Amino acid sequence: MSDLSPELSRPRMEHLLALLNVRLKERGVRASIYVVGGAAIALSVRNDRRTRDIDVLASDSAVLEEAATVARAEKMSPRWLNQAARPWIPPHPAISLPELPGLRVVFAPPEHLMAMKLVAMRRQDLRDIVALAREIGMLEAGAEDYADLLERVYGDEYALQQVLGVPLEQVRGEAVARGEMALQAINLI
Repeated sequence: MSDLSPELSRPRMEHLLALLNVRLKERGVRASIYVVGGAAIALSVRNDRRTRDIDVLASDSAVLEEAATVARAEKMSPRWLNQAARPWIPPHPAISLPELPGLRVVFAPPEHLMAMKLVAMRRQDLRDIVALAREIGMLEAGAEDYADLLERVYGDEYALQQVLGVPLEQVRGEAVARGEMALQAINLI
C-alpha cells in the first residue's frame, strides 16, 4: 500500500464518503466533517478536479477510525481522509451533528477555499484559484480585493499572521502580494 492514495475523482470520493456513512451508521455514531482543500473544490466547484486525499475537520474520532477501516477494505492509504490541513482552516460556524447516526458532510464556502489557496499559493493551486475566482466573482478583482478577502475570512491580522508566517507589520503587504500572484494566475490560465 502506498503512502498516498491514487488520485480521487468526484465519483470515487462520493463512494468513499458513502461507505464511511454506512460504517458510522452501523456503529450508531452521529458525526460531521467539514471538507476543505481540493476535495471541497472537486465536490462543490470543479467537477473535473482530482485530489489525493480528503482534508477535513472531523467532529468525532470515530470518523478517522472508520475511514481507516474503509481504506483497508478499499486497499488504499489510511490517510485518504485526514485532518492535515487543520492549522490553515479559517474560523467557521459550528457544524451541527445529524439527528440520526451517520455522517453529515459540510463543505467550506468558496471564499474560505480561496483564502486557504491564497495562503498555500503552490503551483498546483493556480487552477483552483482561477476556478474559485470565477465562482465568487473575483476574476476582475484587484490585489487589494484579494487581501481584503484574506483578512475577512481569517478574521483579523493576528490570525492571518499565523497562517502567512510573517511579522505582524508585514501581513497586509504579504496579503496584497498573494492577491498579485492570484491575478497572475488568472491572466495565465
